[in-house]
Amino acid sequence: MQSIEDKILSRIYGKGRGWAFSQKDFLDLGSRSAVDNAMSRQQQKGAIRRVIRGIYDYPSFSVFLNEPLSPKLD
Repeated sequence: MQSIEDKILSRIYGKGRGWAFSQKDFLDLGSRSAVDNAMSRQQQKGAIRRVIRGIYDYPSFSVFLNEPLSPKLD
């Protein structure tokens, strides 16, 4: 059985780089506190980035600019 953290990462990776999301996108996978903890751990590991309070993204990286790109607005 997959952990909540693994399920969250699977969904994030499935959407692709540049996807912006919040905890609400994962509440079907577990409790709010479990989702918050999993996302916090992934942010600390650098897998996801906190854009603003409550909004995260799976950052794209520009080799040309040598820096992460902004999240997709759509």
